[in-house]
Amino acid sequence: MKKIMLLGSGELGKEFVIAAQRLGQTVVACDSYAGAPAMQVADACEVFHMLDGDALAAAVGKHRPDIIVPEIEAIRTERLYEFEKAGVQVVPSARAVNFTMNRKAIRDLDVDDDAFKGIEAIIYSMTPEERENPKIIDGNRRKRIAAGSGVEVAQVNQLLKQFEQARKVMQLMGGAKGGRRGMNMGALKRQMGGR
Repeated sequence: MKKIMLLGSGELGKEFVIAAQRLGQTVVACDSYAGAPAMQVADACEVFHMLDGDALAAAVGKHRPDIIVPEIEAIRTERLYEFEKAGVQVVPSARAVNFTMNRKAIRDLDVDDDAFKGIEAIIYSMTPEERENPKIIDGNRRKRIAAGSGVEVAQVNQLLKQFEQARKVMQLMGGAKGGRRGMNMGALKRQMGGR
């Protein structure tokens, strides 16, 4: 059983708490006001201003969560890096949270279409069996996929790591859309418009 700290306790957070508890997890709901929706069903709750990094650190120190899940954008995202370094898992990651919740970082992030074309090329370079079960992709397969897609092996490794993290989040959320059957690269390819 894991202890999850939810940062932000709105209606979406309430649904998350219910799903996590069904999976046997303990959830600590945090928000800047008492009685927030997720707090009504959580195992424990903390009330503090989400932009107060010291209060956030105190709550993390008090509850010692295994996982931190940010649900709102008004939090001290830079503090999440510290928690991650201390061994607390931030879902999806401190870097991802910082990019998605930091408006300046979003504006500064320059994602071109070539990045997506590289991902698509990697997926198309996989066999159907590899797309269905990425765990079978060993070192030799990674080299073949990289050569076939025109990218470095490190890029294949990065995509596989990100995919595995996303799969774990889907499982934590109770198997939402394919999580119970198992998320696979074939489904990702179809979502990107492939056959």
